[in-house]
Amino acid sequence: DVAQLASEAGLARDILPAGGLGPRTRLEVQTFPSAQIMRGNVFSLGSDGVEAMLRAEGEARAEGCRVFQWFLNAGTADAAAGAGVLSGAGYRFGGLAPRWFDDDALLMQKLDEPLDPEVIHLYSDRAREILAMALGGPHFAKT
Repeated sequence: DVAQLASEAGLARDILPAGGLGPRTRLEVQTFPSAQIMRGNVFSLGSDGVEAMLRAEGEARAEGCRVFQWFLNAGTADAAAGAGVLSGAGYRFGGLAPRWFDDDALLMQKLDEPLDPEVIHLYSDRAREILAMALGGPHFAKT
């Protein structure tokens, strides 16, 4: 889980209970069509946020993007709700980004191409556990 990843990275973090969506969405999106990547920062996620995020994904796809990344501000109570919604839209946990927003961020990402885990070469049991967590779906299944 995220608390374990933070601990293993030497990050002392208090993990607070998740909350629902906030009152207002604030996000920023960048596209890099030559690299086929869309990257978005979600500072706060309100009830209109998921629609705005999926609309941004569609616009980026029209520009030729095939990799979609959202950094969710883990310092807000709405980050877990956003991760759950994105998981339902095909996104997977991509990692913990310490101090991305001054607070930490959860990276959620989606590829338009099917992922073949068999071609990913990992060299430790822990790396394989993290991959299994990333592929585990909406609740970041533990192995």
